[in-house]
Amino acid sequence: MHTHPLSSVFLTIEPQPRGRDHKSDGSATAPGGQLPSSANFPIVTANGPQGLHSYEDLDTFPKHFYRVEFKKIPFVCPAQANGELAARKTAVTTDPNFLKTAGTLVSTDQAIASPKTDRILVDRADLRLIEVTIPPGATETIATNDWPSALVFYEHQPKGTDTFSDGHVVQVSRRFEGALFPTAIRMGPQPAHSFHNTDTFPAHFYRVEFKKIQFKG
Repeated sequence: MHTHPLSSVFLTIEPQPRGRDHKSDGSATAPGGQLPSSANFPIVTANGPQGLHSYEDLDTFPKHFYRVEFKKIPFVCPAQANGELAARKTAVTTDPNFLKTAGTLVSTDQAIASPKTDRILVDRADLRLIEVTIPPGATETIATNDWPSALVFYEHQPKGTDTFSDGHVVQVSRRFEGALFPTAIRMGPQPAHSFHNTDTFPAHFYRVEFKKIQFKG
């Protein structure tokens, strides 16, 4: 038996087994919770604190997911996870892309190409956790995000411009003002682009990249 006193975002990247929760009063929830391999992974879900319980796996394979817990923010659980994802049906490569410029290999992977704004906190064989901080007036290096990801937010985000490698520019409005945090959006691989912060406060969020999953639109 245990509790989860912190607000969190669940990141689910693989099928989930049939199971149930046991409560402190001795009762149990109805069996359920299955997710098939055909589900649109990654799946992101915002969750509030959980009271005393114990999970029982009733299936033939393990339950495995990631829980991102937020220690210092007020929490109101949204009705559902926010956001849409870009369509992509093909497998995702697990190797960062590189361009050869004037005899030098230059990474097109944004976390490598733009270390002043994109800080890699965890880099494993299966996932990478990046903290993105773009101060007022700062600009990311133009580069790609090659893996499907979950973008995790716990504060509103500034206005600015997205510039793409073909030269076109998209104006970005302030986002998540008045949102119920934490919130997360699913994101497909992104073409080469950079964000320029034209606002008075930093852009700040976390990107969890999934290296070894098939991405479904």
